[in-house]
Amino acid sequence: MVPLVHYRMNSFGLALLPFIIGIGFLFFDGKSITGWLLTLAGVAMILVGILMSLHIYFQPTSLFNTLAMLVLLFGGLGLVCRSLKASPKEADKPNAAQP
Repeated sequence: MVPLVHYRMNSFGLALLPFIIGIGFLFFDGKSITGWLLTLAGVAMILVGILMSLHIYFQPTSLFNTLAMLVLLFGGLGLVCRSLKASPKEADKPNAAQP
């Protein structure tokens, strides 16, 4: 047996198990609470596994670049939130042709 140096276990396949079982339950019955819980738990485990394996570091940047990134980020979020807001129906809008 050769000792493995710097070998890391990968449990990604095990995280897929509840996801696959949940999808199976949902194909059998789309309203199955057990299926939805297993599917959501599997997706959560997969996302947590991805986030835990990331290596994030920040490089120095200029103030202009930082402000440009933040303005575009929050401007885009504002546009997305505005698009999700309910708009009034045509019948509720005042008509300019009627006095």
